[in-house]
Amino acid sequence: DAESPSTEDFSIQITGTTSPPGDPPLIIGPNFQIDYTIFDDDPPPKISFASFATNLQINEAAGTIDVGVVRDGTAVGVVTCDVEIRAAGTTARSSASGLDPQDFGTGFIGTQLSFPAGPPSTQFVTVPIINDNVDETLETLQLRLSNIVGAGASSVASLLQTIEIIDDDIPVATFASASQSGFESIGAPSLLVTLDPISSRDIAVDFTMSPGTATFNQDYAGSQVGTVLFPAFS
Repeated sequence: DAESPSTEDFSIQITGTTSPPGDPPLIIGPNFQIDYTIFDDDPPPKISFASFATNLQINEAAGTIDVGVVRDGTAVGVVTCDVEIRAAGTTARSSASGLDPQDFGTGFIGTQLSFPAGPPSTQFVTVPIINDNVDETLETLQLRLSNIVGAGASSVASLLQTIEIIDDDIPVATFASASQSGFESIGAPSLLVTLDPISSRDIAVDFTMSPGTATFNQDYAGSQVGTVLFPAFS
């Protein structure tokens, strides 16, 4: 069978005899019972993430992601495990830092999953994903299983699960106004370029100057081409 106790047993008893007619009754000897022990050779149930072989992907606007954890085999008792964050595999933020926003909620940290006795079972941990308003690179959140207890259960190599949080914010560069004017005595006017939303990366915006009725180097001067740099989180 697929159960996991280390030993099981049963017994057989001699309960009586039947002699041919006219013969003396048969005698039951002292070893009228035999006990038989069955040694279990099934591997203990194992705990793993259901999708450990691939990274789970979630758009930041989704709100939550349910991550499955599987206990295989058949267990004779309850098996429990804890879910925690592995910092070494996590680039997403659990709290804001300046303009760098929080990427996921932390309420699930330390969640204990409980698998009932019986056939294979799957439990889920729900991870809150926060939809921010910042352009970001792909960020990761790595979960780890720990403190596996009960019914002889053991862990396997699939103790880790990586979640990739896909950003949906696209920064738009634009002039603050479609037109601007000023007297020639101003000298060098300031033309405001904006970036919305802000980005966690340095963003370079290229520009090119094109003459209209004004003449270059007579009515206006400066670089014909150039770049406006928006440092990260500016």
